[in-house]
Amino acid sequence: MLNYEQAIKDGIEALDKGDELTVTLLHDLHETLLTGVPDHRVDTDTIGAYKTTPNHLGDYLPAVPDAVDGLMDALLTYYRTGGSYHDLVDIAMFHYQFETIHPYGDGNGRLGRLLITLQLHDTGYLERPNLYLSEYFNRNKATYVDRMEAVRTRGDWEAWLSFFIEGVAQQAEESVTRTLALDDLRHHYEDEYGGVQYTKHQLACNLFEQPYVTTKTVADMFDVERSTAYRAITELEAEGVLEEVTGTGRTNEYRAKEIFEILEQPPQTY
Repeated sequence: MLNYEQAIKDGIEALDKGDELTVTLLHDLHETLLTGVPDHRVDTDTIGAYKTTPNHLGDYLPAVPDAVDGLMDALLTYYRTGGSYHDLVDIAMFHYQFETIHPYGDGNGRLGRLLITLQLHDTGYLERPNLYLSEYFNRNKATYVDRMEAVRTRGDWEAWLSFFIEGVAQQAEESVTRTLALDDLRHHYEDEYGGVQYTKHQLACNLFEQPYVTTKTVADMFDVERSTAYRAITELEAEGVLEEVTGTGRTNEYRAKEIFEILEQPPQTY
């Protein structure tokens, strides 16, 4: 998850400073997403570059490696030149085409979903990256696959576009609900922990900007000893603010428990 958050941050920073969606940016994001991921979760040796061997999606054979450069150049040029339709339609078409090309050896799904968020930000629909279609796609995975396949086999664009845009609408409504809940939690943390310079208090108030932490990241963030950072983490864990998610001992990774309870709560609007 830290990789995904960093890739989102890097992508938005690049777009905000005037960079465009280019092959170089995609490669950089792909490298960020897959670097340091355990070997059993990465099915390619080619990270930060297009695939060099063919891959498969069930019975479907995506573009062969030699065709990827040309297809991706055409897709990125289409997007950068403004497309031909409404922005949401163009983003939906881009996502379909990206996943159909399947340009990387692994990580296409993760990068493809991340690109939706970046494009929604780039076209002015998101001020902050707080709308993730991954949840909608995962919850409706069978329909997602069926609608994509229907475009490939029957040219049924209407069903795919309707599915995609409905997802944007539903996630936007849910995002508003969750944003209000997060604002309430932020105010609670500010009342509970704000105004005190102890590392624990500073960390609690900073979790909305960095919801995943380790002893090292906390030590670096507040320029304190690792023992101090570890004590702050364990105290917040005991208070139900943090929860351990992976690792052993002081290499553990922790996440903001109450924040993710809001982010991961079952949809309320549909």
